[in-house]
Amino acid sequence: MISHLPNADRSRRFTAALERLSPFDRHHPAADLVVIPAAHSQRCQVFDRVVASLAGVWLLRRSIDNGVSMIGTATIAPRGDGQSDYHECGRLILANGQVIEGERRYIFEGCSDGFAVLFAESPPRPFHRIGLSQIGASLVGSGVHLCGEDRYDSRYEFRADDTFVVAHEVRGPHKRYTIETHYSHDGREF
Repeated sequence: MISHLPNADRSRRFTAALERLSPFDRHHPAADLVVIPAAHSQRCQVFDRVVASLAGVWLLRRSIDNGVSMIGTATIAPRGDGQSDYHECGRLILANGQVIEGERRYIFEGCSDGFAVLFAESPPRPFHRIGLSQIGASLVGSGVHLCGEDRYDSRYEFRADDTFVVAHEVRGPHKRYTIETHYSHDGREF
């Protein structure tokens, strides 16, 4: 059983990080995928503050429109070098009812207008770049990844209520599905 991990302070820290965004950080459109180390840009400090508010263990609930789902945890751990490690693990429930354990790892890296997501491989390989904009009380961004002839259109929404959502719409000759993952500290999304 997954325990609930409430933390109202994270919501306050996230809201404070949103309020410190400059107009450039809020409205700059996403650029081409070029990873810029956080030390080279003051704007990357925004990413560092947001990641600091997201650091820790999150409960996750994932649904895929083909009948597959997952419940588990995700851990976000800042490295201190403008990057953070993302690790998720949980129970994947297939459409036929079979249950298997699953896990995934990424690296988040701050860049001029948001962050890049890298596959945690050796060497790391780019997944997509997310340009962030403030919309109301949320920080929202999107990115694209091409996997051969298949395209992943991804959207991230970091909410001031201590939750966030990541959605991927996958379309192409080999893949066709939508994935939506909800993250929460207190289980309210479950």
